[in-house]
Amino acid sequence: MEVRKHKVENRWVYGEYDFYIGEELVAQLTTQLVGVDYAYLYFLPKIYRDNDRTRIDLRYITYDEALEKAIKIVTKKLYLQSMNILSSLKSIEVDK
Repeated sequence: MEVRKHKVENRWVYGEYDFYIGEELVAQLTTQLVGVDYAYLYFLPKIYRDNDRTRIDLRYITYDEALEKAIKIVTKKLYLQSMNILSSLKSIEVDK
């Protein structure tokens, strides 16, 4: 997994990061407005239809700690998703 700074027209938007597996975007950490106490982590695989959003409270942690928390959340969700895929491969049903 690679965490890259989110860039718009080659300029980094402060506090926004993109999470990639290979070249596929799987998650995005964004802040809504300057001074807002929350950051949002969007988990983007198509299986969720871009509706999975996790709110991270920034009031009592630094932004580096929020990024570490987001990395842990994305890692856990990707791990659970991959385990579900692998377990479904164990039992193959053929409809005849």
